[in-house]
Amino acid sequence: MIRFEARVSDHRVEGAARLLLLERLQEMGFVPLIRSTRARCFEIALSGPTRVKEMERAVAAWMEAERDEPYIRGEVFFLRDVALFLIFGAEEPMRAGVVYDKELGTEPLAALEDFCRRIDEALIALRRAGEIESVAAEGWRKSESPRGRGWDRFVERARASAESLKGSASQAVALMANEDVRRLLRRLREGIAEGRAVADEGQSDEAAVAQLAEAGLLRREIVIVCRREGRALFRLPSPGALNLIMTSNAVCSECGAAVADEKVEERVALTEQASMWLDSGAWLALRIQTLLRDLGISEDQAAIALMLDGDVQALIEAHRERFLLFAHDGDFALQHARQALDALIESEADHLLVVATGRITQEARARLRDYARRRGVGELVLAEGFEAALVEIRHAFDRAAQRALIAELSELDGSLGLCVGHLVWTRFRMAQKGESLRDVAESAIGAVVGKLKDL
Repeated sequence: MIRFEARVSDHRVEGAARLLLLERLQEMGFVPLIRSTRARCFEIALSGPTRVKEMERAVAAWMEAERDEPYIRGEVFFLRDVALFLIFGAEEPMRAGVVYDKELGTEPLAALEDFCRRIDEALIALRRAGEIESVAAEGWRKSESPRGRGWDRFVERARASAESLKGSASQAVALMANEDVRRLLRRLREGIAEGRAVADEGQSDEAAVAQLAEAGLLRREIVIVCRREGRALFRLPSPGALNLIMTSNAVCSECGAAVADEKVEERVALTEQASMWLDSGAWLALRIQTLLRDLGISEDQAAIALMLDGDVQALIEAHRERFLLFAHDGDFALQHARQALDALIESEADHLLVVATGRITQEARARLRDYARRRGVGELVLAEGFEAALVEIRHAFDRAAQRALIAELSELDGSLGLCVGHLVWTRFRMAQKGESLRDVAESAIGAVVGKLKDL
């Protein structure tokens, strides 16, 4: 997963001072891509490297005097596992950032902090030399933009879900994502409510029961059952409680026989947590929370709301774009598509991600795709099952990250004569193991697959 982080500063560097700053950074080991490319151009024009710096200063002075535009807008620096960028900005603050691949296990933030510190050192040296007037005292900070009313409304609604999402157990969430497990838990609960034994293959599978008990979804109990009616008389938590009942003079409320003569069975029952997750859909919210964590989404980037009907909605801020994730347990039909579109409009999200544990009907798909075409919805992901959702949503986030990186570095495109953001992105894609240019092309067209299916 290719991602980037940026910081902003109130440093102001203009004109020739920008070139001096790049020279200082190059002395520190940061080789500038754009400046090096231009230097090679000058070397070819001069038939040698002797007067390259002289031509560079002459061209820079002419551009700023005659065209009234800066010769240096920013720069890109490639290191072994990361790429760093510096954009001076016009009206907006100076920006420094790092591009990295999360799969490489590097420490991009440490590289970014070191880069910002080196810029500060170079600027201080230039100020002492009288090349610039001042250096900002506050240093570097994260760039944050207001999220808008749609986000605020959703967060307010999501606060009610916060309690049910606390203390989640990853093993229990993973088990409840399995439809067979949820079906077994429902059968067990129905059998307990009717006061009868639940005889099926799931309960007799000791390994499965042990796994569910270890995850906190089932608990073992001792049950005294009427021999004639087959109904449960007492549910006891331990052998000690059973001894108290057996030594008493209690009689069966069904047949009148002594309780000590009735049948004793060891059974399993749902824990309160499992019952709550089944009833409210909290397990689905916890599974979505785990899914987003696996995708690298932090808690401050997402708000999760558990709806009264058991559906789950998540509003996600990723790569300067907003995604609404709508999750449903079961088949996703036309009425669910309408609910998802209503939520999309209210949240003011740019993209819609639908995840269903069952199948998504053709009517629902057609409704969502028609709305996406007419209203300009960016990404429309329709995933059946969590494994498919993880893959498809990761691709959607990758495309959003690529768009954001291209926009972030767009100011440098004119300086190099090509799309700098796409160059940096492609460099990381080609460096990934098992990747090829064909994979890059397939990723680029992934966003329009739904539209092609319609055609």
